[in-house]
Amino acid sequence: MNWIEYPNPDDLDSLKASGAQILTNSYDHLWYWILDTAKGPWADVRVRQAANFAIDRQAIADKLLHGTADPAYQAAPRATAAYDPAGNRYSHDPDKARKLLAEAGYPNGFSTSVTVPTGGSGNLLPVPITEALQRDLAAVGIKVEIRTTDWTTLIGAEAKGQVALGSDAIAQSTTLFQSEALLPLFVGSNSPFWTGHYASPAVDGLIAAAAAEPDQAARQADYRSALRKVTEDAPWLFVVNDRNPRALAPTVHGLVQPQSWFLDLTTVRVGK
Repeated sequence: MNWIEYPNPDDLDSLKASGAQILTNSYDHLWYWILDTAKGPWADVRVRQAANFAIDRQAIADKLLHGTADPAYQAAPRATAAYDPAGNRYSHDPDKARKLLAEAGYPNGFSTSVTVPTGGSGNLLPVPITEALQRDLAAVGIKVEIRTTDWTTLIGAEAKGQVALGSDAIAQSTTLFQSEALLPLFVGSNSPFWTGHYASPAVDGLIAAAAAEPDQAARQADYRSALRKVTEDAPWLFVVNDRNPRALAPTVHGLVQPQSWFLDLTTVRVGK
């Protein structure tokens, strides 16, 4: 075997010990929960911000994923032009989370549910990650019921504007965070993927302006402003950015690990 695409993070040490090369790079990827902002506690931005302050992303990235992901403290993945180095908003701050919940009228927390795929494209270790989030959220009073399904069922329902198993949130990942890939995620109810019901005219306008802007610097500024607003509004629970580990045999040479899932294999050769 010459190549393993996304080896289990728990296996990395043994793979290294056997002589494998482990390559990673920061990706235009986000693992997150889409929160239903149209009803219940998630309709209050303070509750959504509280949940983001409640989670320990660094522990998930380091202890669970063994350095194969970076903590996501904002909506923009760090491998994208929209990433703002000064925009990391959501540190792990349970006290601040409890304070925001109390201000929103939930001093004792509340119960909610999330649908999680058992696997699927770019979803890392979805159930273990969600179990870690469940523990972090429980520590501030948010009790989460985890409902599992397969990836095909989850995205099939989402493509119809539905949440599989009728939960209050969906756990999943997204790549292609550059440019127009943002349009179906945030720009209004015309998108079949609008399951979180988040709407912001300011975000819509900035993304639309960026999509039509030929100047790269101006495009970057608009995307950065749009995702800064998304970060503030917290329609999602921002968790980690994948670093997409690959395990290569010692005889594989020439792979340049990109910052997306698209590989240039013309530089790769196998030999001594």
